[in-house]
This record gives sequence, C-alpha cells and structure tokens, in this order.
Amino acid sequence: MSEYLPVTYDDNDCLFVKCMGYEDHADLAHWGPGYRSHCILHYVVSGCGYFNGEKVCENQGFFIFDNQMQEYHSDTENPWNYFWIIFSREAAEKYVLPVLKLDASHVFRFCFKGKLIKMCQNVFSEYSCLSHTQALGFFFNLISLHESVAESSSCISIQHVANAKLYIEYNFNKKITVRDVAEKVHVNERYLYNLFVKYEGVSPKEFINQQRYAMACELLANTALTISEIAYSVGFPDVCTFSKFFAKGKKMSPTKYRELYTA
Repeated sequence: MSEYLPVTYDDNDCLFVKCMGYEDHADLAHWGPGYRSHCILHYVVSGCGYFNGEKVCENQGFFIFDNQMQEYHSDTENPWNYFWIIFSREAAEKYVLPVLKLDASHVFRFCFKGKLIKMCQNVFSEYSCLSHTQALGFFFNLISLHESVAESSSCISIQHVANAKLYIEYNFNKKITVRDVAEKVHVNERYLYNLFVKYEGVSPKEFINQQRYAMACELLANTALTISEIAYSVGFPDVCTFSKFFAKGKKMSPTKYRELYTA
C-alpha cells in the first residue's frame, strides 16, 4: 500500500524533513529524468529497480542530491517496494552523508530492514501529519540505525587490532609472522594489514619490528645480557641476522648502540 506522510516543517530552520512515504505500486515508483528540489533517501525493502541505470535491490538504497538530474524506475518482473524520506541539504551534509557508505553511483547497503519496516508501520499508523520536531525525531532515529551499524563494525575492527597487538607483544620474542598473527585473531592477512594501517599507521610487520627494536634497545642499554642472548630474546636465532636487522632500523650495530647508551 502506498503511504504519504506530510510534515508541517519549519523552512526557517536549516534542518528539516519535508515529507516521507512508502511506495509499493510499480507504476508510481519512478521519477524523471528530472531534478528534485531537496535531498532524498530511498530504502528498498523488497524487489528491485534502477537508479540512474544502476540496479538497486532489497537491502540497498540510494541517495538523491538536490538539484541534480536523476531517474529511477521499478523492475518490471520484480517490482520494488521502498520507503523514502525528503529533507534539507543541511540535514544531508551534517547527518546523512557522514554515516552513509555511498558507492560511486550513490547507492548504499543497509542491514536493518526489519527495524525500518517497524518504524514505518508505527509512524504511518499513528499520524496523518507530523510536526517539525516529530519528523526530525523520526529522521534522527533513522540515522542512528546507520550509526549503530558503523559503530558496531568499528568496534569489531578495533578489537581485532587490540587482539593482534596483544598477541604480538607476548610473542615477538619468537619467530612469528603476520600470517601467524592473522590466524590467531581469525582474520586474513590483507584485512589485518588494512586494519593496522588504519588504526596504527603502520603495517603489522612494521609493528612487530617496532616491538623488537624497542625491546632490543632496552636490553642493550639496561642489562648485561650478551648480544646473542638479546638476539634470542627478540626472536632471532643468531647474532648475524639480529645485527643486520638492528643496523637497518637504528643505523648502527648493537655493540655501538650499547657503547653509546652505557658510557
């Protein structure tokens, strides 16, 4: 069933929702080509259609910028049903775009279809018109669904990095590889690499080396351990390999470093 919910919005407020609705008639679920005067979000809850030539299906949506040429229509064999909401450019720039993960075609994915349908059923059954603040309340609840997904994903990613760092810090004295670390935290190497670059600013291998350099420097400067014992303590089976590694990072031999910092 088609639903349309107007809003007595305040156009003196730069943040406003103009109206919203639900469309399940394929003959009505189309637009353009033409321009829209405000920004719009569409959430496809079943079926599929085409937005500027790109196929958009269930659990996907598309974002329409104001004053840009747009065209969308339903698929004839599997017509789409979608929820839509129209709002100001300021609302889009401040709240929508920062949380939407748009592709080059302005299409996005969402994973809260059940919650969205329930929100729509509640608001359409309870109101025939929304006030300015009621509509903004619905709008912010909708955006919070995107934020919850983003925060959840971010928290999981950060936890992967934390687990990897903990494993490295307890095991860099062994001959561990990035593959070993990735297997321990149950992710693939490429994904782990991307997470470390994003959250630590270095690759996992560089992080392992940093731990080894730091411990080697600490042991050289503050203990009487032999170079061979220090090499073994930071994951190297022989002095020669360790010395080459240390000289590459510190621009001097382990012996020279010890002389400088124990003189």
